[in-house]
Amino acid sequence: MMNRPWLTGIALILLTVGATSTWGDEPPAPETAEAGLFFVFLDVGGSKTPLPREEAARMQAAHLGNLTRLADEGKSPLAGPLGRESKRTRGIVIVRADDAAALAAEFEDDPFVANDYLAIRSYPWRKTVGRFAPVPEKMELGTYTLVVVRVAGETEPAAARKAYGALEASLAKARGDDGAATLLLAGPIVDDRDDDGEAALVGVLLLRIEELDVVNELLAKGAGVAGGHLAVEVHRQYLAKGIVD
Repeated sequence: MMNRPWLTGIALILLTVGATSTWGDEPPAPETAEAGLFFVFLDVGGSKTPLPREEAARMQAAHLGNLTRLADEGKSPLAGPLGRESKRTRGIVIVRADDAAALAAEFEDDPFVANDYLAIRSYPWRKTVGRFAPVPEKMELGTYTLVVVRVAGETEPAAARKAYGALEASLAKARGDDGAATLLLAGPIVDDRDDDGEAALVGVLLLRIEELDVVNELLAKGAGVAGGHLAVEVHRQYLAKGIVD
């Protein structure tokens, strides 16, 4: 398998802590967006059994090997750990799969998942902003911000999706001081189900900004958030630099 130092960093952080717009002012219709993608959250599993150091190292190597396989086979264009803001989720993986069963099969050989140290929470997802780029052999991790967008209050799912589309379109126009796009990657969750008692997810956003307070201020200006139709979770996201452009 190809050596990928960025995945080594991802595996280490997972164990210890747990773009340019492709459209104009409006998001594309679902049929024009890239399909066949799942947005996967690697959550803390139910196992509380401490691992001996050697066993942890063995499992970590196998976990890394599975992520590397997914990347090398073209099934996973992006993976990375979250910061410590989330008590629930350790990292994310975007996976190309035919259905939920095929997706689950890709993690059967991951010992962290098989032994319930990590649990998979996945959603059909459509990428509407951004482009996945090949990962150079020598790569360093960069710090970004992942925004998970949920339905807020009694908002109907259709209204929440509309509000999310408007938020996505607004952020796609934002530029940093250097003129670079603030929004690197985005897309709606194609699933209206509640999430273990929490409100349904409607979309995810990856921003170039590192400062969480700056991101919160930016999101608060969006009509959907300000109007109480959308709720947002903001997390530090570590990814290989250049993996999304």
